[in-house]
Amino acid sequence: MYNERNEPRANFGLAEIFGVQRKGEPVTSPGNGFLARIERSHPILDGFSDTDWIPGAEFRLPIAAIENPVLTVVPPYTAYPPELSYPPVARTDEPAVVVKEPGRGRLIYFPGDIDRTAWRSGNTDLSRLLQNSVRWLVNGDSPVVVQGDGLIETFAWETEAGFALHILNYTNPNAHKGWMRKTYPIGEQKVQMQLPQGRNVTRVELLKAGQNVAFNQRGQQIEFSIPRVNDYEVAALYSAAV
Repeated sequence: MYNERNEPRANFGLAEIFGVQRKGEPVTSPGNGFLARIERSHPILDGFSDTDWIPGAEFRLPIAAIENPVLTVVPPYTAYPPELSYPPVARTDEPAVVVKEPGRGRLIYFPGDIDRTAWRSGNTDLSRLLQNSVRWLVNGDSPVVVQGDGLIETFAWETEAGFALHILNYTNPNAHKGWMRKTYPIGEQKVQMQLPQGRNVTRVELLKAGQNVAFNQRGQQIEFSIPRVNDYEVAALYSAAV
């Protein structure tokens, strides 16, 4: 919505490419975000059942109607008094998300700050929606998958010796408040990694724990478990060319 000189545009810079058109000024209702009406099934809605509505975001930028939307906006309304707790209009055609498959690509655009709203509110429905959206975008092609209890952040990259997987443990009752007074250790984290062609792992070492762990490599996929994470752990995968 802004050019390289931070000047506002009348429409999206990539409006023609993405097929998303602005329709108004940013809208908010402090403390009471909009809702989203489910219009049709889609993989980004996996896990949502027995409901027609899911949460939206606190802020949104109105966009023009699209063909066959997945979610449409239910405008925010007051929570009190209860006599006024109902949508001001019965239905809208304003998209709450744009989902497209242009050519061989995939596109999702949320015209609202659902990531910020998810973090500030801790709403698990918004978290599920974001996770589903990422899974659909990458079409199931994820080079790293970590399964286990707890709230963690992971990132991995290739190093000179092989590969490194970092796990940060955010499991904490104050995780969404910006401060943490103590760490809450989490248990086993099962890791699956897809390695580049022709790479063979010879050893997996947990740098914080100071120990090697067993692993199983089948083709280009390797699996191993991290028994415990206190505040963080780094798994170093030492690799050699096949």
